[in-house]
Amino acid sequence: MAAIGWLLITTPSCGDETNGSEPGPPADAGTDADSGGSPDAGPDPLSCPPGQLPLSNGSCLLPGVPPDGCGEGFEPTGDGGCNPILPDAPCPAGMMAIPGEVACREVAPCGTGTWGDIPIDGTTQFVDRSYLGGGSDGTQAKPWLTLQAGIDAAASGAIVAIAAGSYVEDVVIDQPLQLWGRCPAQVEIAGATAASTVSILPGADGAEVRDLAVTGPGTGILVAGSDGVQLARLWIHDTGARGIRTDLIAAQVTGAVVLDSLVETARDQGISVRGATTTVDRTVVRDTRPSAADYDGRGISVTDDSGSGTRSEVVVRRSLIDGNRTCGVIGFGSDLTLEDTVVRDTLPQVVDGLFGNGVMVFRSEAAGLRGHLVVTGSVVMTSRGGGVSAVDSELLIDRSVVQDTASRAADGLNGDGVVILGAEPTEPHRPVAQIVASVIERNHRIGVVASGAELTVESTIVRDTVGQAADSLGGNGVYLDASQHTGEVSALSMVGALLDGNLEAAVLVLGSTADIDLSWIRDTSPCAVTGRFGRGVTIQWSAATLDPASGSLRRSLVEGSHEAAIFVMGADLTLEDVVIRDTAPQPAAGLYGDGLLLLAHPETSGVVPTRATVSRCAIHGSPRAGLANFGGSVAIGGSDLQCNAIDFDGESVMNDPFEFTDEGGNVCGCDGAHYPCQVLSTDIAPPDPAPP
Repeated sequence: MAAIGWLLITTPSCGDETNGSEPGPPADAGTDADSGGSPDAGPDPLSCPPGQLPLSNGSCLLPGVPPDGCGEGFEPTGDGGCNPILPDAPCPAGMMAIPGEVACREVAPCGTGTWGDIPIDGTTQFVDRSYLGGGSDGTQAKPWLTLQAGIDAAASGAIVAIAAGSYVEDVVIDQPLQLWGRCPAQVEIAGATAASTVSILPGADGAEVRDLAVTGPGTGILVAGSDGVQLARLWIHDTGARGIRTDLIAAQVTGAVVLDSLVETARDQGISVRGATTTVDRTVVRDTRPSAADYDGRGISVTDDSGSGTRSEVVVRRSLIDGNRTCGVIGFGSDLTLEDTVVRDTLPQVVDGLFGNGVMVFRSEAAGLRGHLVVTGSVVMTSRGGGVSAVDSELLIDRSVVQDTASRAADGLNGDGVVILGAEPTEPHRPVAQIVASVIERNHRIGVVASGAELTVESTIVRDTVGQAADSLGGNGVYLDASQHTGEVSALSMVGALLDGNLEAAVLVLGSTADIDLSWIRDTSPCAVTGRFGRGVTIQWSAATLDPASGSLRRSLVEGSHEAAIFVMGADLTLEDVVIRDTAPQPAAGLYGDGLLLLAHPETSGVVPTRATVSRCAIHGSPRAGLANFGGSVAIGGSDLQCNAIDFDGESVMNDPFEFTDEGGNVCGCDGAHYPCQVLSTDIAPPDPAPP
């Protein structure tokens, strides 16, 4: 290999390279000092391996959900994830199971006798449609034949006890009473009209409806203008409209708790909340049917009241949202929290095959309110198009798993695990997302996307992303770009993360900023179709928005990449205490294979500089160049380059000369030998930029 030009770099003596099998590099990944007392080359020792966070007690925190951090009703998988405990097969109609239950069960037991386990006292009004004695007065001996008669006769706070039977009527509750059936398997209210089967209206604060089934041609249960309403142990099914609605009305506070219930095969939306406070606890919402026009079929839909600007506040706790359409859970301009909940098997919209997203939250266009979404101790799985998405909103994913998101049914595109997007040009602030102690795995196209957003990834695993179904392209772990809607760039802060087994690029930063610390990026493979890329970290300008990129990579390990472990173009990158090792060339063509590669691409020439500052790094085992510089500028010091085919390669690109600045203290060598570090020009070819 002839040198066109070379630069001698002062080197201390070289010792043996340490390359342990533990997760991350050894405590000292550099080369020992020489007899003259020069400092070690390579990274400073770490208290914890990359991919693990040091704790105040001196221990190291592995990425992913801690074994004791899975939600109630979930079990740890042993590799940082959590599995929901649920029956192996779907439950039949009228049966349910929530996370933590291994067998299907009835919604509520029926007890014995005509009134089952209904608590009865002197104020109770009794209803039994099978009574034939005449002269109904609401007593056990002479019960009412209709529910509305019992409701109208009840005193405030009284119980209306309902015997077995199907009651074909619409009922209205406007005072605080308890409508209590023997059990959902035997007591059914079947609506008579397209209005709501059960309407709980102003004046009914604290009312309860429980232990019965609700169906009918309209909405199942409407709560509007009353607070503290409890809907417990209900089976709401096959409604002609939404299963449950809680709506703000006339500016009166509306609030409800849906508890231990099953909402299945409702139409349009299983549970709908507008400008209200609603808790959904230990409940199953499944198999919501689309509207008559074949749109929607959402499991839980939450929106603000645009007229008054009242936000909804919704908590979904230890529930199963299963087999719905368009979106499992969706929110607009509201506060939405999922705790210890499973959202799975969301299907696409019937009319066009689009969507099928697990959980989504949006800014309210009418009121201009941002959505807030918290997902904690939960699993969002087997969605279509997108797993968890926040648009012009704020998102926290904590101790949760987003997995197996498929591409859209209509076109085979997308399938991203987590998306945070700035889409509204008039929104003054970028959306913000945090992903903490979580696992994002086996999704399609991209594991985590931030576009015009601020993203924090902490102690999280992003792994095994695959290409989208339509063309097998993609497979990136974490992807950042500038939003073409708002013009805002993205910013990533990632610490203590593991990115494992992704495709094309584990981290791809386009025209944005990224700061990565204490992370482990490993085994990034080329595109399954083209055989190209497979880079650990790509940071480059955005050809779409012309924004340069910048960032830092510190105290991290990048290994098992292809083409280049770290690729820089039209960007400014700082590397400190980083280990780069075992980069491979393209599997088929055998091209490239550089540890750190800088490229002043003709598109960026003279416009966006390509620069890197390298301090106390180790670059080992590159089949082409440890550091390849195509028309960029590199300052390097205190670094250890071992067993690379070429340690430093410099090539001019068009009118851009390469530049190396020796900061001193660098070591080059292999197998115990050392030699002067050289900058060679060998006419090697630069690879292509990453696709936008």
